[in-house]
Amino acid sequence: MKREDFSELIKKLPNPVLLNETGNKKISTKYQTFILGDDRDPNEEEMVLLSKIDCAKIGEFSLLTSACITLIHHSLDE
Repeated sequence: MKREDFSELIKKLPNPVLLNETGNKKISTKYQTFILGDDRDPNEEEMVLLSKIDCAKIGEFSLLTSACITLIHHSLDE
C-alpha cells in the first residue's frame, strides 16, 4: 500500500466529476470516477485542485453518500 499526495491522485483519476450541491452538469456516462464528499468539506488546497474538474449535481437536495451512489448506478444503467 502506498500513501499518495491528493494532487497526484486527482491527476490519475479517469474522467472524474465532483458531485456537489452547486454542480452545473448532469451525471453522464462520460464520467468514470465520481468524487463524493463526507461530513467534512475539502480544505482550501483541495478545493483548488477539485475546481479544475467538472462539477455535477444529482438533485436539488443534500443526500447521504449511500443514496448518491445508488442514484449514480441508476443513471449509468439507463
